[in-house]
Amino acid sequence: MINSHIVYIDKFRLYLLNHVSDIPLEKKSIINKDIIDCIKKYVDLLKRSTTLTSEQSKYILIPHYEEKIKGLLNDTNDFITEISYNE
Repeated sequence: MINSHIVYIDKFRLYLLNHVSDIPLEKKSIINKDIIDCIKKYVDLLKRSTTLTSEQSKYILIPHYEEKIKGLLNDTNDFITEISYNE
């Protein structure tokens, strides 16, 4: 369930940053960071939970999300990289 929320929020982030022309470029990186921080809270919830995590979550999803979030927080002007795990 949490993974579905992360995917949805990430798709929304990419749509907003790449297809909504009313947002000035200087505000896009702020919006990007805010949405990434929101996704990070979901990942933190997934990490802390003992009932919401499966083996796949612990060994594949959480490390993937953490790596993508770290990279995107270092470059909030990256409007292309997906956080979602699509494999």
